[in-house]
Amino acid sequence: KPELLIVSGDLTFNGEYESMLGLAKYFRQIEENGTQVSVIPGNHDIHSSWARRFVGSEMEKAKQISPTAFRETFADFGYDLATHQDPDSLSYVIEPKPNYPIMMMDTNIYSDTETSKSPTTEGKIKIETAAWLAKYFEENAPAIWVGHHPILAHAKSERTGNTLENADEINPLLKEQGINALFAGHIHAQNISSDGLTREIITGALSIFPNSIGEITLNADGLTYNHRELAVEAWAEATNQTDPDLLSYSQTSYDIFYDYGATLGLMQMFEEQWYQVEYEEDVMDFVGLLNVRYFSGLDFGKDEELANHPGYKIIQENSKGFLKEYSTRSLEDNDLDDRKLFIPNEYLVK
Repeated sequence: KPELLIVSGDLTFNGEYESMLGLAKYFRQIEENGTQVSVIPGNHDIHSSWARRFVGSEMEKAKQISPTAFRETFADFGYDLATHQDPDSLSYVIEPKPNYPIMMMDTNIYSDTETSKSPTTEGKIKIETAAWLAKYFEENAPAIWVGHHPILAHAKSERTGNTLENADEINPLLKEQGINALFAGHIHAQNISSDGLTREIITGALSIFPNSIGEITLNADGLTYNHRELAVEAWAEATNQTDPDLLSYSQTSYDIFYDYGATLGLMQMFEEQWYQVEYEEDVMDFVGLLNVRYFSGLDFGKDEELANHPGYKIIQENSKGFLKEYSTRSLEDNDLDDRKLFIPNEYLVK
């Protein structure tokens, strides 16, 4: 029962309007149990042509979410707590604890009207929002930044669209203001990155292994962050569930995600046109294990087992595309422990 639940975007099923309404009902239940909710949109939430629904076994286009509908539907989940709101985006500021303002920033690029285009991967702070920030900073000393798109790079060979397009402009501004605690989403993988005193934390997606939750504690010493996992098994036992997949959910979730990674490896071999039957088992096992390691935040430090895995060697020798880039990027994180962090108050609060 935390005091506050922060959700940093990608809330809905591909920006489907009905998905948003359903999620709002869950948020209301959470608030009725004593936890305030504060949300911002992700790049998959507003005016996405991917919005779909099923009618029987048929799929058809569904109503999209407008910026106005987002603000109105989630009015009680963050916007009601706002001390300041940006009139030109869905950004706002809350202060759940004195001296710990949290900037909830809309970093997404979307149309104001329904669109036939797919979601824009890239993110950006609008010129008008940057002006609003500058005015806010004149009279306030913010402590924590939350945005959907990361500001810092979370891999040496960062992919286009993974970080804020105008991060080179925003990051110096935040440093100038002494904002050293950043939170983001977007890449769906558990990761912590650094830039001098600045730390940026990305909590992995709740919906995929290991079903991640980030636990933040604020006290007189500073900010403590710990990675937690959704306690499905404890819930299943407490509520007398009988489904073995729920009673052993950690393994169930692991198997689903490992299998997804293994299938990705197989598909990419065909797509990159170097598939050979003798490569199949090793490459599938390597990408399955790599996927689990990367998205779980266990990829900091060198992993000799994966670095010496026969599947890794096969990919390095044969791939000239995604598999080589993905395997290289996912084995190069030697920065910080991605699952826990402490930021002293001297670097957090002015």
